[in-house]
Amino acid sequence: MWQQDQLDKFMETYKDNALLDSMSIFLQNPQQREAIDRIIIEEIWPGAERAIEESDYEIVISPEKTLKDAIDDKRYPQTTKELVFLLDDPKRPMDTDPRRPWYYRCKIQCSASSYMIYSDFMVFFPESFSISKILRLLKDPHMRGCPPELSFQGNPSSNAIFIVSFTQGEGAGWGLRSTDDAEEHLYNVTKKNIDVINNVYELEKDYSNTRLFNQFHKSIIEAYETT
Repeated sequence: MWQQDQLDKFMETYKDNALLDSMSIFLQNPQQREAIDRIIIEEIWPGAERAIEESDYEIVISPEKTLKDAIDDKRYPQTTKELVFLLDDPKRPMDTDPRRPWYYRCKIQCSASSYMIYSDFMVFFPESFSISKILRLLKDPHMRGCPPELSFQGNPSSNAIFIVSFTQGEGAGWGLRSTDDAEEHLYNVTKKNIDVINNVYELEKDYSNTRLFNQFHKSIIEAYETT
């Protein structure tokens, strides 16, 4: 049994560790782990690469990790792995442009029986931005299944901002969707969020422009509708 084999390896590895009696043991089927890595890397991940090739942005995982090394184990009842990536703008990198008005993170979660794709998007509005327009976002019925959240951030070294956060997650069992469907799903998710980013940049040019706000509002609904 693979469970006993993995337990024996753990015990051999830590047999001389003084804290062995206090350690927790988490066992995963090594064959399933390898299979899930392959599904993520070879069959789902190309969707993000296709989407980003058609844009001015880039994918950020971790400068210290390969794609496979960036896939983490999740301590779930069923063997599950997760890959998290960000979108960045090489012209306005997140680590050097504190005034950049957006942040995006995507999470691919995959098990032997299903997959999920999660998105988190933040928009940073100046303190002077229209409160009524922010309320339109917060009250939008298209996102009532997982409504946006509002926070406020201010400090002496920068202008205060409103942060509106959007989140969305969707997936399916492998009996309902194929890995090709999951790859196309990731492509569409990434493309929709790239469209949101483009509209945020347009709105940044004139935060008082209602037409630009409406364009952004439409794009965020398309990406984060949860009704």
